[in-house]
Order: sequence, then structure tokens, then C-alpha cells
Amino acid sequence: VHGSLTTETKLTDKVVNVDLGPDVDEGVELVTRKPNFWKFSGSGSLQFSQNYFSDNWYQGGENYYSFLSLLTLNANYDNKQNIQWENRLETRLGFQTTGKAETRHAMKPTDNLLRLTTKLGYKAYKTLYYTTQVQAYTQLVPLYESNSDNIRTNFLSPLNLTVSVGLDYKFATKNNKFRGNVYLAPCSYNMRYVSNVDLATKHGIEAGRHAYHNFGPSITVNAYWQILKNLSWNARMYWISNFDYTNIEWENTFNLTINKYLSARLFVYPKFDDSSARYKSEDGSFFMIKEMRSVGFNYNWYKIMTIKTAECLISSARVDQCPQEKMPEYAFIGRSNVGKSSLINMLADNGKLAKTSATPGKTILINHFIINKTIDGKMP
Repeated sequence: VHGSLTTETKLTDKVVNVDLGPDVDEGVELVTRKPNFWKFSGSGSLQFSQNYFSDNWYQGGENYYSFLSLLTLNANYDNKQNIQWENRLETRLGFQTTGKAETRHAMKPTDNLLRLTTKLGYKAYKTLYYTTQVQAYTQLVPLYESNSDNIRTNFLSPLNLTVSVGLDYKFATKNNKFRGNVYLAPCSYNMRYVSNVDLATKHGIEAGRHAYHNFGPSITVNAYWQILKNLSWNARMYWISNFDYTNIEWENTFNLTINKYLSARLFVYPKFDDSSARYKSEDGSFFMIKEMRSVGFNYNWYKIMTIKTAECLISSARVDQCPQEKMPEYAFIGRSNVGKSSLINMLADNGKLAKTSATPGKTILINHFIINKTIDGKMP
């Protein structure tokens, strides 16, 4: 670029006149590759906790060891136009040593979940999608009653299945630190199944039957909040009812990152479920709660780069005004109105990052965007 630029000057007027037409040998084969709209990611962790009391501890207490393993796998499709298909597989399995009062089992499960969620959406307006969701969850290992070989729950006993149709609204703040979705389903098909018919009455199913079916509305809310640089909150809220029973769940996970591989975790899970009389407590309440604290190892992986934040850094009229930071850079250069800004918005998954216009020559400055800038301003 030669000379100076003014607000009335188009950058295209300052570009050296060159022939941008094809100039390749006839023997060169042009290969067009179809974009890959799939994103694969996952996370895993192994958490530990331990309590110890001496025999003469003045308040009493029981020693125990526990561990919790978590695994989440995601396979999401987004064609950047109107179709999104999200798939998530979650497993949670934890065990704790039993105390002196338990004589039949040395360990018992403290967390026991296998959950599959698949959600297909068609864009209705901006971040609002017509959506069909299927969710199924069950247990991985059996849970026994205290000092007994009687099973309370087991794999596929029960299995809960929900198939619903509704609207899914996705939200995010400008810096993407708080994001999530709200899924409203006015019509849901719900099934609870037990493979062991002896467990039917323990889970609200008629004696001698394997399953019950009903219909009703449901609401699912997922939220993520990066509270501080090393502290995050992940939540799942779920409500479903057939106007005869109600199930309300609120899963809260607070994660304190120590470094790339170590973290401390607090899990709080209040729940209300009156679908079975066996869920009633001694004081007559159907409200229940689970809380776990642990420290352990964690690891996250991604098949491709995940853009968490994207923002405009500076617009420069001259080369000497460009940022001097030593960071990897990718330049998008091309004829006027060929879709450079739209391409940047698609890659960053932010339709408002680079301004677009149907009128050629609107971009007259060199625009710099920074990707995945951390809270303290440094690159990860």
C-alpha cells in the first residue's frame, strides 16, 4: 500500500494493479475439498477424597476413601447455515468404602450414571431452533440396600427415556464467558423401564410390568459460567411432568482449575421426584440432595481447535499501526465483496464479529481480530 488513506479512500484504489486471474500450468489438477462441519471433543477426570478419624476423636466419625470418574464425549454437527445436530455421552461412576455399620458390602456406588443426549435442530430465527431431542439415562452398576443383597437399582433398571419436540434458544454474552441454552418442549413422550420386573414397584411401575408410558411438557436449561480465570460453574436444570408426578433436577458443578491436569470439584445436586412412593423420606418429603467434594486429575481434548472468544483488536489505516505482538497471524485477502468478512464470522461462530455489507468497497482498513484471548490478556 502506497501513500496515505483517508475515510473517502477505498483500499481497492490503493492496491497495485495485478492480474488476479488463473495462471497455472495445464497439468495442475484443481482439488476442491468439502468442509468438515463436525466437531469432536471430550473431557475426563478422576477425583479422590478421604476422611480419617482416630478412634478417640471427640465427635466420633468413620474413616472412608472414595473416588469419582467422569467422562464426557461430544460429537456435534453444524453446517453454519440452518442445521445443528448435537450428541453427548456422559458417564459418572464413583465408589466409597463403607463404614463399620455395613457388613455385607465393602464399597458402595456414590455416583452412577450413563446418559446419552442427541438433539437435532433447524434454525427458525438467529439463535432459535426448531428441535427434536432424545435423552436416555440409566445406571452402570448395581446399588444394594444396606446390609442386604437386595438390589435397589441396576443397569437398565430403571432406564428413563424422553423423546420431545420443541424450541431451543441458545444464548451467550459478548465475551462468551456465560453461555448456554433453554429448551422448551410442550410435548414429550416419557418412558420408564426396568429389565428386572422385581424392581418395578420401587420405581413407580405397576407390579408385574416392565414399563410405564406418559406424555407431558418438559424444560431443559444448560448453562456455563467462567466466573474467574480458574473457576467455572456448569449447570443443568431439568423439569418434566405429566400433571400426575413431577421431576425437577438441578445439577451444579463448580470446578477450580489448579493447572492443566489438576482440579478441585464441588458437585451439588438437589432433586425433587414424586413418581414413586419409595422416593419419600422419613419426614414425608420427596426432596433429596447429593453433594460431593473431591480433588483429582482431569484432561480435555479436541479434534479441532475450539474458538472460545473472538473480538476485534484494532483497525489500522497504515502498516505501522498494526499490532506488534508476536502472535501467529492469518490474513484474509481477496477481491471486494467476495465474502472475507462472512468467512471470518463463520470460522469464529460469531455473526457480528466482522461487519458485512452488500456494497463493495466498505472495508477500507486493516482489521485485526484476536482469538481465544484469556482473561489476563495473554494468549493460551
